[in-house]
Amino acid sequence: MNIFSYLFPINIKTYFSKYNGRIEIKEYFGKKIIYVGDAQQTGGTITPMWGKVIGDYRRTKRKIRRCLVLGIGGGDVFKKISDYYPEAEVTAVDIDKVMVDTAYEFFSLGKVKNIQTIISDAIGWISNVSVRHQYDLIIVDLFIGKDNPKKSRHKEFLLNLRRNLSVTGRVLYNCHYHKDRDKEYANFVLSCQKIFSSVDEVFIYPYNRILSLR
Repeated sequence: MNIFSYLFPINIKTYFSKYNGRIEIKEYFGKKIIYVGDAQQTGGTITPMWGKVIGDYRRTKRKIRRCLVLGIGGGDVFKKISDYYPEAEVTAVDIDKVMVDTAYEFFSLGKVKNIQTIISDAIGWISNVSVRHQYDLIIVDLFIGKDNPKKSRHKEFLLNLRRNLSVTGRVLYNCHYHKDRDKEYANFVLSCQKIFSSVDEVFIYPYNRILSLR
């Protein structure tokens, strides 16, 4: 731990990725954070966000045997799934090997049990998964900088999410939100409501919203 990180962010390492561009690992207030551009991807405010969302989900007493996570980042969400659902089998898909390697090197993703990581385009991958692969929880955490990829908001992708849910399953969708583009978010919610019977906003941050879909 670098004591100067309590005064200002300290750069630890920088990577360059075909998909995310400049990826920076910084230490701030004694904690590691991944930045893509100026957007936090892991650590910082992201860690408590997933702690609350998964903790709240656990209190619903829904069982999770099989979980799918689209978008790995630094792995914050996996640690929370492991804490609350230690027996769950987790499949994690991300297109960016550089980001996944960063999660293993700096954020101890390798210590999480029952996880299979797949390097693939998550949007294309789920479109090819057999309908027999039913998940009790699907987490969508796909970002390029501050925005979800455009195709992750398309009807086809949403239909593939629904197709791969178990009868009692849920999707937790981490979607970008920009105050000056609030109609964009409202339109996305409407798109979700056309496909899912229930759409609930379960978490609000200034730059993102998490929706529960079923």
